Amino acid sequence: MSVLERLFQHIDEHQDLYVQRLAQWVAIQSVSAWPEKRDEIKRMMEVAAKDIERLGGTTQLMNIGTQKLPDGSEIPLPPIILGKLGSDPQKKTVCVYGHLDVQPAALDDGWDSEPFTLVERDGSLLNKRGEILIPGINEAVVPLTDEELELYQKIDFDLKEYAKDVGATKLLHDTKKDILMHRWRYPSLSLHGIEGAFSASGAKTVIPRKVTGKFSIRLVPDMTPEDVANQWLFQKLEELDPEMPQYWRLLRKHNTWRRNNLSKKF
Repeated sequence: MSVLERLFQHIDEHQDLYVQRLAQWVAIQSVSAWPEKRDEIKRMMEVAAKDIERLGGTTQLMNIGTQKLPDGSEIPLPPIILGKLGSDPQKKTVCVYGHLDVQPAALDDGWDSEPFTLVERDGSLLNKRGEILIPGINEAVVPLTDEELELYQKIDFDLKEYAKDVGATKLLHDTKKDILMHRWRYPSLSLHGIEGAFSASGAKTVIPRKVTGKFSIRLVPDMTPEDVANQWLFQKLEELDPEMPQYWRLLRKHNTWRRNNLSKKF
């Protein structure tokens, strides 16, 4: 029996235990975006540290300072866990990095069940893509080498199984290589919400004076927040300045409401 086969056998034999531990982790509301849940994040760190120690490892919880909130108050930042398993100098060292905080989630967001309660549905345990059309932004990404390209070909990855897992009938890319590269090595843009637009029941045709969009861009090697903001993002927004001729040409091209104003405040 190979090493992987023994590993999978061990997982199958202890499945109930692992599901129980996963349910305990899911139940902890370690939402970093909710200041009132900061104690929950600390509890998540402490639970993870105990699990590492249960496996025979050693841990340290490192305090890293405070976070200043928009109202001027300060709260402690969550600690960082430094864990170590094994100390044989003859063996290679593998560094594993991860995060234990989660995104905000509420039942009224559209969840079928409470987001912090692990449930099984259709044999799956449940709890809580594309190209960025900002010209030049991909130029900041570390260049793709032949050696890296060859690595993707060796990875065991089934496109049909992946599509089934994410619930997609058609993927954005047709090859394993392209799917993995867009998941791992290229930046992605996520739209998190829009404020100011009418969202109540019924209809309302009034155009709001101001609409605020919340989005984030995942940075990858060779990209920095400063470069993305100054060289591409803000530059693109400046092109939409109502005082500039390019703005009006863009509005006419897309048949956008011509009296709509964009705020310059960010």
